[in-house]
Amino acid sequence: MTLLAIPAIGRFGAREDVPSLLNRPYGVLWLGFAALVVGVVVAAALLRRRRAGSS
Repeated sequence: MTLLAIPAIGRFGAREDVPSLLNRPYGVLWLGFAALVVGVVVAAALLRRRRAGSS
């Protein structure tokens, strides 16, 4: 996902004569997505550890 987001985060292709092009906070959105992924991975690891301990 990061590789796909690099052009948007870097605003490659943004043009001043088209203000609606790449006008969103893509860096912030990417950080939110990355935090979500990290959260899911941590939750899955905790669940796996919990299940392994109870067996």
